[in-house]
Amino acid sequence: MILAATMWAAFALAQTRQITLVKGSPTNYGTNGFDISWVDNSTQKYYLADRTNNAIDLVDAATDTFLGFIGKGQFTGSNPCPAQPKDLRHCAGPNGVVTDDLGHVWAGDGAGNIIESDAAK
Repeated sequence: MILAATMWAAFALAQTRQITLVKGSPTNYGTNGFDISWVDNSTQKYYLADRTNNAIDLVDAATDTFLGFIGKGQFTGSNPCPAQPKDLRHCAGPNGVVTDDLGHVWAGDGAGNIIESDAAK
């Protein structure tokens, strides 16, 4: 009985919790408009592989504020594969994202390339 009451209370709390969007975030992601993201804890920056906007989205994770795009236009974007139209991961990009200690952002692209961009924003 106590377990059921606790579960019900947790469910009710989850249903009323307010979730805020990142301030200034581009919100036009399609169903396959993004891929892997990465948080650099040392800089408190969040990087999202954004296929819809053909860029890496840069977010200040400390303030939940969208800071801008990295490498916009360098990737293939949200392109379907002719042989696999429902599987964007083989032809779209950016795919995945990671940073290094020199301030560079690395992301895969649907064309099978790895693209390096400057993370300074």
